Amino acid sequence: MSWQCGEYTIVPACRRLLRNGQPVELEAKVFDLILLLVENRDHAVGKQEVVTALWGHRPITDAALSQLLYKARRALDDNGERQAVIRTVYGRGLQWAAAVTPVAALPDEAGSVTPPGPASTNAATRRHRWRPFAFAATALAALGLLVFLFVSASRAPPLAAPPRLAMMPTTNATGDPRLDWVSHGLPGLMASLMGEGRDVTVIDALKVARVWDYTPPQGRSRAEHARFVTHADIVVDSRLRKLADRLYELDLHLDAGRLAPPGDIVITGEEPGTLGIQAIARIRRALRLGPPPQVRGVRSGSGYLAETFARGLDEAMRGRWMQAKPYFLLAAQNAPDFLPARFRLGETQVVTDEPDQARQTLEGVLAVARAKGDDVLAAGSLVQLAQLAMNRHRYEEALALLDDATRLAGHDAGMDAEVALKSANVAAKLHRLPLARSKLAAARELVASHQLKQMDANLHNSEAAVAEAEGNVVATEAANRAALAASEAIGNERDARGDAYNLALVLAREGKNGEAIRLFANSYRRSLGVDPWLTFASGDNLAIALLNAGLSANVKPIAAQLLATGKERHNPVWRALALMLRAGSRWYEGDAPGSLADCRQAAALVDPAQDPALWLAIRLSEASAALVAEPSAVAMVERDAEALIAAQKQPSNYAYERRLFQAMAASAAGHAAPAREALEAAAAAPRPNDPMGDNLHYIGLVIALRDTNADAAAIALAGFDAGTAANADVLRLYGQWMARQGDDARRDRAAARLTTLRTEALAALATEPVAIHPASP
Repeated sequence: MSWQCGEYTIVPACRRLLRNGQPVELEAKVFDLILLLVENRDHAVGKQEVVTALWGHRPITDAALSQLLYKARRALDDNGERQAVIRTVYGRGLQWAAAVTPVAALPDEAGSVTPPGPASTNAATRRHRWRPFAFAATALAALGLLVFLFVSASRAPPLAAPPRLAMMPTTNATGDPRLDWVSHGLPGLMASLMGEGRDVTVIDALKVARVWDYTPPQGRSRAEHARFVTHADIVVDSRLRKLADRLYELDLHLDAGRLAPPGDIVITGEEPGTLGIQAIARIRRALRLGPPPQVRGVRSGSGYLAETFARGLDEAMRGRWMQAKPYFLLAAQNAPDFLPARFRLGETQVVTDEPDQARQTLEGVLAVARAKGDDVLAAGSLVQLAQLAMNRHRYEEALALLDDATRLAGHDAGMDAEVALKSANVAAKLHRLPLARSKLAAARELVASHQLKQMDANLHNSEAAVAEAEGNVVATEAANRAALAASEAIGNERDARGDAYNLALVLAREGKNGEAIRLFANSYRRSLGVDPWLTFASGDNLAIALLNAGLSANVKPIAAQLLATGKERHNPVWRALALMLRAGSRWYEGDAPGSLADCRQAAALVDPAQDPALWLAIRLSEASAALVAEPSAVAMVERDAEALIAAQKQPSNYAYERRLFQAMAASAAGHAAPAREALEAAAAAPRPNDPMGDNLHYIGLVIALRDTNADAAAIALAGFDAGTAANADVLRLYGQWMARQGDDARRDRAAARLTTLRTEALAALATEPVAIHPASP
């Protein structure tokens, strides 16, 4: 017997789900869940009944069950919001909700059927003759099993998920600053060893260390706040004291909440690293978890290697990945069987941009972890390999790796949610929106059901990515605001800076310049000296917003700061962008030669083969400055640009820029008609890198003012509204052109708009004063 549900057919005989006659790929337990719910569709099936039917008496986490439910719904084109096929009955379990019709199984549904020969005819006849009795016996057995499961489920207590454990930073009470590494290193070591077991979910020590740096609300300790944010069941605090020369004491306090009474553990020894290893068995005993698993490569006497690994963890948790790398490398080389050391080395290589080494390290960890059945490290390795692929814009590869990680991450809700969110982001980049939405829904369910407050902001950031891919500007802004609010609610200053920056980008695109400037300034001010990447990104966008408001004097100190940052970080692209800010400020103030010099310096710092779009943007500014300051140089710039565009795989992608270069070259040569034709062609070309057409307005007005070319002005200003324009430089040039035409009303309209932009920007800066550090020599 099979079951028909709309376009789906469920075939128990061959364990297949068909959609319009075509098989749907399913994991075995996903099919088991679907079949269990269909066969018991007259009532809600309790959680314990599902677990017992699918896993027997193995301990299964809520995350694993949630992931299985998500996959079943996805296979049936259902989700947790619609619940058209599988619905959740509050307090009772899961129930099949869609209409189902029993149908006879067809031969092709059960797979290929071999035609019976003479020897098989009697057997086939016998099977047919006994089928009614077999069916009756099966029905009675199924009924008895259902009664047994129902009674057992009603009496058995719900099966608890493995408890979540968080290792808090260790207090260095020795008075020796050389032992400050124990702060994050010792709990990181203990978490890595504790995580080898399956009976407790150990929260990633890196995440706990970040939470420790959050700003807790008044009346809540750091430990209490860390427990609140991570939703940890068990919290382990520790303190290292020095008793005598080379004799230390590690004091641990276990707070298991409602799971067990609080307890204290005291261990003494000569090496802090050894104390961390010895603590594992004592912690597990106190929590009644049984003996610790045997960890190959790490023994109680491996104090030196334990300390080496712990020192690397401390550096990594403080964001100093380059300093962490030698420690992890040494630990991995000397204890190759200790997978956490090799995994952390691979993670460090991803962060420090060593793709080949990272891939080799992580693939080695993945192979061993799979062989050992260590789903935690296998899933973590796949996530890091996916991140490596994303760094190289290989999104299809990243998505495949994340799909593989999904099949392993079900035991850990945090890892499961992280994988789902990364998958949603990658799917959004690939514009595979149904997949992105389904991954987002799965992550939302996990974050809510497991109270993963630390991931709220990440969830909203993924919502923003999906909304942006959908072209929903309102939803994108709302999601970014929610992400900022979520980070601020838990005191996550680091992420709040990034969330403020992301929201500012959205607001700037929407033309909400005042609020965008305030948020860019906030992010820039709070990241100075803390996060160089965010300092540069927010500072660059802040300076652009101020230039667009006509505040060129305010841009100069920011440009100087960013130029110094680019030099200190040995980043030529950052230096080029900072020079372009200075070039824009000089151009706006009428210093065309100075602007031209900055553009030339910037162009020399960018490799056109690596970043053709940036190089062409710089050369456009160079050509426009040269058109005023050095017209004879425009032809050479146009030839360089033409050569690069012609060498691209799809030169048509740069048709807009090509026509603008041609228009300026024709103007410099005194050829008005070709300049007009090139501007007309630019106006008709797609402009993916200039959606508002600012380059067309700006370059057309430069040509019009230089050559007194009314045709160029008409083309540049088609559809232009000075009352809503958001680019001060275009408004300035527009006002000059209208003054030449004697059109005082339009000139005054441009001047009024400029005043509005400046006033709005200055008001925003007044609420977020920007401190500029002295520039380095």
